Amino acid sequence: MRKEHCCDTMRARIAPVCDQHPDPWDCNKALMVYWPREDAYGIMNRIEGERMTSRIRFCRWCGDPKRDLSDARLDALEELGIDWATDPVPEDFQTDTWWRRRGL
Repeated sequence: MRKEHCCDTMRARIAPVCDQHPDPWDCNKALMVYWPREDAYGIMNRIEGERMTSRIRFCRWCGDPKRDLSDARLDALEELGIDWATDPVPEDFQTDTWWRRRGL
């Protein structure tokens, strides 16, 4: 199932299709990143050749609140007795499947 983003501008700024830049980090039109695994968003920062992201709590264009399921993901893994740092992480937890199945 594909994620529907909050507004047209957000959709256009998350890794847009660009014929000149196969890597979104090389394209100035790409301003945002979306991590399906945590259902989280971030701003792409390109500073002196470094690539960094800053997570956001609201859409910068329409003001829609954004969530970040990183902690919920780690809690769910812990409930299953899985240490994400040392144990193999189930395939469901490597995608958005884990939170979609839980209705989050």
